[in-house]
Amino acid sequence: NAYAWMDNVTGELRERALLVEVAVGKRQGTAVFYRGLNNSGTGSLTNTGEQDVDRPITVQTTDAAMLKGYDFVKIDAEGYEDVILARLPLDNVRGVALEWHAETTRAWCVQHLTDAGFDRVSEEFMHATRGTQVWVRPEWVEDATVAEVGKKKVFLAMPVYGGYDPHFVTSLM
Repeated sequence: NAYAWMDNVTGELRERALLVEVAVGKRQGTAVFYRGLNNSGTGSLTNTGEQDVDRPITVQTTDAAMLKGYDFVKIDAEGYEDVILARLPLDNVRGVALEWHAETTRAWCVQHLTDAGFDRVSEEFMHATRGTQVWVRPEWVEDATVAEVGKKKVFLAMPVYGGYDPHFVTSLM
């Protein structure tokens, strides 16, 4: 996904954007990252059954608690969504899009984001153990214009090696 980002983000957006190739988790340092069994989009810091646990790699990590000041957050972390959301400061975040990978994670995200003052505006089930959700703060919907959305700071947490993942794009829409 990092290579796809570099190939596809150009012009003014590229000048205003910063690509940081680290895994987001519970602490600064390094962690074991499991490559996806069938494609690069299923790589994760946790094993959900879709990871190749026989060929782990060590990656740089950053603590989600250190990530502050974003307007919109997109998380596709293959089973690590709740770990990131639990530590991510949501005070200034106005919108969240995520892909969940277990019913227990889905329920936890619903409770956590509701408690934090977000409204769920969409949810799609890919199957019983995977789906996407989009959440916004009510005041953001009232304030949002195309011009303003273009000025927002966005944080994306997603698998960082390999090729393009179409589920990433569709969950943003």
